[in-house]
Amino acid sequence: MDYAQLKKDLEGLYITIPTLFHDEDLSINEEGIRTHIRFLKENGINKENAVLLAGGAAGDFSTMSFEERIRVASIVIDEAGNIPVAMGAQTTDTTFKRSRSTWSFLYTSLLPFLLQPYRR
Repeated sequence: MDYAQLKKDLEGLYITIPTLFHDEDLSINEEGIRTHIRFLKENGINKENAVLLAGGAAGDFSTMSFEERIRVASIVIDEAGNIPVAMGAQTTDTTFKRSRSTWSFLYTSLLPFLLQPYRR
């Protein structure tokens, strides 16, 4: 592995890709996600200046099933083309499962203290 090239590939803007849902049934809005990524690419985002970040801490990952997370990862990776993609994994177990299900340039994992349960 060429670490100098890897470092260069991960330079630039990290652009968060929102997880979009359909209002009526809260299913994943695949076309909306794809449209958003195409908009970014048509307006100058490319592998030389950006990394796309999907499924990160600001997303709705905590309310999504593992299968929905994999679906979002697959959509973003497919639409990104040659733009590097960083995927949030939230736990090391999810990172391992996700790496076997999809290919991403980089996986990010949150520390548990960021995922505190809601208390009434």
